[in-house]
Parts: sequence; C-alpha cells; structure tokens
Amino acid sequence: SDDLRGLLCVSVDNSAVQGEVFQKEAILSSSQIDAIIQEQSPPTSTVATGDVAVRGYQTGDILKVNSALSGTVELILGASTLETATLEVVRPLSIAAAGPSGTCATGNGQVVRFLNEVPSTSCWKQVDLATQCTTTLNPRQLLDTWMLHRQYLPEDMRCGERCLIPTTCLVQRKAVDGSVVSLEGCDGNASVAASSFATGSDGSCTCTGAVENLHFQFHFGLVSDVVSITKVNVSYSIQDIYSAGCQSLRVQQGGSVHFLQDQSGSQLVEARSGNPGYITGLPLLVADCTLVDGSCNYGGRRDATVPGILPGGKCALLNASTADTQEVKINFGENAIFGCILDLTRAELKSLCGGTALANGFVGYLKMLPFGSTGSSWTQIAAFGSVPNDAQDSADFVQVEESPRTETLAFTDSDAAQKASTSTCTGAVVGVELEVIYSSFGKIGNPQMKVVGSRISHQQGALSYTLADATKKQSFQFTYTVKFTHTGSERMDVKVPPRPQLPLSLPPDLFYPFTLGSASVPAIHFVLIAALWVVIARV
Repeated sequence: SDDLRGLLCVSVDNSAVQGEVFQKEAILSSSQIDAIIQEQSPPTSTVATGDVAVRGYQTGDILKVNSALSGTVELILGASTLETATLEVVRPLSIAAAGPSGTCATGNGQVVRFLNEVPSTSCWKQVDLATQCTTTLNPRQLLDTWMLHRQYLPEDMRCGERCLIPTTCLVQRKAVDGSVVSLEGCDGNASVAASSFATGSDGSCTCTGAVENLHFQFHFGLVSDVVSITKVNVSYSIQDIYSAGCQSLRVQQGGSVHFLQDQSGSQLVEARSGNPGYITGLPLLVADCTLVDGSCNYGGRRDATVPGILPGGKCALLNASTADTQEVKINFGENAIFGCILDLTRAELKSLCGGTALANGFVGYLKMLPFGSTGSSWTQIAAFGSVPNDAQDSADFVQVEESPRTETLAFTDSDAAQKASTSTCTGAVVGVELEVIYSSFGKIGNPQMKVVGSRISHQQGALSYTLADATKKQSFQFTYTVKFTHTGSERMDVKVPPRPQLPLSLPPDLFYPFTLGSASVPAIHFVLIAALWVVIARV
C-alpha cells in the first residue's frame, strides 16, 4: 500500500464516543408521541436469559423454587425431602394476582421478583371444592413442597445446601360465615396442616382449612460478598368454605411480598428498576412536582401504582375511607389493563347520571379516575430506572402530558320504566389510558431503555343497565389501561473516530536509523527527505 500513515503515526482515538450508538431525541413532544403510536403496534416480546453459573441476586431476578417428585410424578410433601430426592422440578414462585374485573388471573398468578415488593392484594377465584380442596386450596401442598434458591442458580442445578426451607406461620382462621374463630400464636416450628373435604347428606360440601392469604417476607444480605436470601417467612391464613349442592363458587385469595435487608453489613442494596436503563418487568418510577419560584421541586421517587381498587376488585369512592385500597403496581414494558367494578341498580345509575349527585361526574366520584395534578397524583416519570430517590435534576424526569375529558352526563330512559335495556348513561368517563414511549440509548451491543415521552388521558363511554329486574345491582366496569411503545432502533448514528492529521513539522531524529553506517550522511539525509515528501504528496 502507498499509505504510510500507519508507519509514521500512532492511531489515537480522540473521540468521546466509540462505535455504533443510538441517536434519539431526549424528550418527545405530543405530536411525536402521536406519530410513533400510529406507526407501531405495542410490543409483545419476551426476554429470555441463559443461566450459566451461580451468582448473587440482582434486582428484578425471578425467585425460583425446587420441588421433589416421586416415582409416580407426584409432589413429595415435606420440603426437607429435596435433599435426598431423585428428581427435582424448578418453577417460579408466584402469588395470586387480580385481573381487570377483580378475578384472579389465570395460570400461576404474578411471579415474585427480587426487591420487587407487592403490597397486600386479593382477588376472586372460581373453585370446585370437590377437586380443588385438597390440591390448589391445600396449604400443605402450597407451602410444604418447595425450597427457595439462596442465590441465582442455573435451572439444571439441584438444590442440595443451596436452598432454603420456608418458615411458616398460621396467623388467622375464618369460619364459614367469615368470622375469625382463632388467632394462632406462631413459634415458626409448627407443621403445616392439610385441608380436608367432606360432603353432607343434603348434597352440600365443605372444605376445612383452605388457603386464604399468603404473605411472604424475604430476608437478604451479603454472604461472602454475594447478595443472597438468608431467610424466608410465610405468614398464612386459612378459611372454611361451604357450598350448597357442592356447586362451584367464588373464593377470595390474596397475599403480599416484602423484602428486608440484614443489617449485619454496612453496604446497602438499593432497590431500583435498572442500571441505568429500565428492565422489563420492574416497576415504573414516578414522582410529583411542586412549583417553587417557577422550578419543579420533585417529591420522593416511588413506584407507579393504580389507585382506587379495593380487595375483590370493587371500586373505591373518592371521598370514602380507602384504608383497604390495594396498591397495584405498573411495571415497565408490560402492557396491562387494570380495573374495578361499581355495583348499581337502575335507580342508582339514574340518580348518579341524571341527577345532581355527580357535580364533577364519575371523575369526582371514583378514586381510580382522577390523575396528575388534579388528582393529587404523580406528574413525572423517571427517565431511567436508576434515578435516585432524592433526584432534583429536571433531566432525570419526563413530564406526563395530561388530557382530561369533561363529562356531559345524560341518562336515556324508555317510555316504560320496566324496559331496563334502554337505560343508558352517556358521556361518562369510564377509564384512564396511560401511554409511555421509550427508546434505546447507548451502545448497540448494550442498549439502555429510557422513557422519552408519556401521556395520560380519560376514556369516555356509555354505561347501559341491561338486567330485566331493575332492583338488582349490575356490575359496571371501569378500566386503567397502560401501553408501552418502543420507538425502534432503526435511527442510529455511526460514530467513527477521526484519524489524526499528519504533523506539519517532523522531529529531527525521525530519520536517524537511515543515517547509521553511512559516510555521506548529509547527502543521504536530504535525498531521503525529498523522496519521502514526494511519496506523501501522492497520498
């Protein structure tokens, strides 16, 4: 090659950025949010990770448990048998989770993730006592058949001494009528009793000692400089269930998840949703803004939650006591529909919609519908998952654009009051929609997810009473929809560091090697210099 720059120069990277990086707008405007939502459908991707070695827990890791199987592929009771079992199965630990109507989600519910706390929540589950009393409602099968991984283990690794047996505690028992018949003391060593099923002579059936709530408490800390779970406490309550005619019925179940750090070490593990970019499945971080001299004073960073959902999926009223309200978390990257139900007779619907009872509409009646500054709620979303609790830099937050709707309620009735099917309330706000736009930043090989835009708005619709008996209560559903949209990775800027320029003057000893062993040094010196500049000029 005739390029002598590699001979004469040392390649120096004097660029602040290397390689291929994402080049995006830091914050999106309202028109840009509209364009991105119209261009793309919400993502439905899943992230798979390959476990290759034992390591300490990281924020957002799914907690997994091992169970022992017998030769007949049945669960072996007594978690201590895992230490000598011939076959083990691995599954995520999960708790009951409510769907939009308050019913328990299908499958195993909500998986438990490290440092992702779940406040006390409950839902309704349709059960058949004859088949489920001694299986899915059996506390012994739910609590006495697994061991938890102390650290993050590969799925093909057996527990051995690397797992923990949970410490269980029965804290409450309810009779068939819901009254508390005993409050058990707990020493942490009592065995878990199994539920029992019995049928009556009248065709009824009873399930005694069925699971009602499971409350998990995980202790964690540094063990040999590795983040490990050191103890698992499970407080649970049971209930007696009666079914006339042994028909399927709705049963309430719930639970919670809390993490406590051991104070033996000085280094604290901070709960966050990414480092720095968000991780899918971890809580969306939000804050409120109080204007002080024209600038935002950001309140403490916290997890985003959906307000106004009572246990069992009922809607909480705005001005009523909400001590029992559940905190349903919004997780980053997960499209979801939350909701609650409001039970009304036809006369009650007419009174709310056609009268003067709702001066501010349903937004001023239900706790779930107000948002932002008017609803005394959060107005900012943390741009990254690592924004600290006391952050005050405006670059760390994204303003949520608010699009409230004004309700014009009108009740349409039929000529005959008995025709309930034509009793409709129009112009009502029936839901809230939160749209979050996020994008990839940083290097292509290690993209970091950042929130760049967000908008929250009201959804209007009609509430129609359709029951034939106008005195019966009908359930009206109100929803809270969350949509995440990724802007894509096609817009990126390739950064190539510029090569350094040739020096205008050469050092005096550059040609020293060519002068060794030569008698006519000055002549050769000038000839070589002239030839070299000719070559460089051609380049």
